[in-house]
Amino acid sequence: MAWLLLFLIVLPGAALAQSLLPNAKQTFLDQNGSPLVGGKVYTYVPGTTTFVTTYSDSALTIANTDPVVLDSAGRAAIWATGNVREVVYDQFGNLQWDAVTAAPPSNSSSPTFQNVTASALTVNGNGSVTGALTVGGALNLGSGLSAGGAISAATNLTMQGTLSNNMSGVALPVLPSGSSADFVSAPGTGNWSAYLVYNVGNWGGMQVYRANGSWSGLAAVNANQVLGTVDFGGYDGGSWSTAAAVHGLASDTWTASDHSAELHFIVTPPGMTTPLSAWEIGNGGHFLSTTTIGKPTVSGCGGGALPAGTDSVGLIQLGSTPSNSCTVSFEFTWANEPTCLASDDDTSVPIEVQVLSGSQFVIKTSASAFGAGDVLHYVCFGFF
Repeated sequence: MAWLLLFLIVLPGAALAQSLLPNAKQTFLDQNGSPLVGGKVYTYVPGTTTFVTTYSDSALTIANTDPVVLDSAGRAAIWATGNVREVVYDQFGNLQWDAVTAAPPSNSSSPTFQNVTASALTVNGNGSVTGALTVGGALNLGSGLSAGGAISAATNLTMQGTLSNNMSGVALPVLPSGSSADFVSAPGTGNWSAYLVYNVGNWGGMQVYRANGSWSGLAAVNANQVLGTVDFGGYDGGSWSTAAAVHGLASDTWTASDHSAELHFIVTPPGMTTPLSAWEIGNGGHFLSTTTIGKPTVSGCGGGALPAGTDSVGLIQLGSTPSNSCTVSFEFTWANEPTCLASDDDTSVPIEVQVLSGSQFVIKTSASAFGAGDVLHYVCFGFF
């Protein structure tokens, strides 16, 4: 039976000093023990009729025909990775066997495989997959493994080493249902990755990094570019969407001496579906309100008064013949009674602020009236 490599692979941790060499070509025998001259070998994913590519060299670079036709001595060189359903016929089309076969693990401490599909995979040493890696069961990583295509584990992913996928432009696999832990990745520079990691007896962490350029020529991130994000969302009965998020942003274009960054917090107010910027922790450690929630209206501020800003912070350009009392009505009602402060750009005008409720406040002056064209600045603190 052919030595084949493709489902349930164990990548070893150290190279063996010596081992018996298998035959470079396999000899297939018929049911009478005679060479299967001109026989045909079909290879499929076990349990299916999905074709599996095999190769005539151990480096997996020269693809065999489909099916593999045996020579005049009933021989062929057939290499692959993992478990393969092998279906063999004689030259007259009579079935000889239909069975799953598997190859022994590679003796290399850093083996390279191509387009691996496995029912389970354990990596004890370092290895790499030049194409896609799909694991139907558990993926246990004790050291390092890299893949050039999409990576998908259907059930548990245990990581004690590094699992990486540096292939940009690869479509993300669909997350399997009922999974206790999943890993999916299609990262390239300027792209995003997603990880879910379980640790026992130690602390876990997630690191998200960004670079511009390409893997062959990395470039620094630029000012105001998102370094990484944690998004929170859900399903509304018709579609999935993000409703809240935390973004890490580069404040400046990075250099060897400047890695300035800040955090932005994004939320979605009641009755809305578009997330809005709410708070920032600036690169100096200051906690800033950047909410864009609400568009207040004003009355008693003079004809043609122009409010600008939000329910939290803004300004009002007073119109013609304003009174001595300008009322601001919030678009959204605060959950508490906010604290509001105000000032007039005409510093000679004394003012006071009176909060009427969680929906209104009044800016007053002890003078007979505000001056037309004055600009009143205000800021309110509380929560929605």
